[in-house]
Amino acid sequence: IDQVAVYFKSLIEEWERELESKPEDWVYSNAGKQSVANCRLCKQHMRPLFKRIKRRELPVDIERALFLIVKSMKERNYRKAADMYIGIAVGNAAWPIGVTSVGIHERSAREKIGAQTQAHAMHDEETRKYLQSIKRLITFAQRAYPTVPSLSLDFNS
Repeated sequence: IDQVAVYFKSLIEEWERELESKPEDWVYSNAGKQSVANCRLCKQHMRPLFKRIKRRELPVDIERALFLIVKSMKERNYRKAADMYIGIAVGNAAWPIGVTSVGIHERSAREKIGAQTQAHAMHDEETRKYLQSIKRLITFAQRAYPTVPSLSLDFNS
């Protein structure tokens, strides 16, 4: 799991170097300010993850998912990395976010939608922040190391 921390730290450093190499007028433009702010925020939000990795306090499911995300990113399979990210961030529940009842009557099937399919990661603010930063790093890696379109995600950046 230490490989995960090393890989993410190297991506953050590379992102910082890329921003430093940009012309000064771009840095002061709206897009430049937003990119610099995103990079700083990403670095700040990843610190708790690095501490958890160092202390070996990461939950096993998150540890495994992060390993698979990094493996996919190194293989430049950004679509698979994003799928793993969605799996850890949202989960695979039928109604993952906030929908408790859509009709008049409560159905027994809805009772079965529960703990085994719902991601617990987004319930914790610290975890939510570093997962969001991981998504930003996936997007940066795809921009820095492009691959064939079938292994890429569509994004506007």
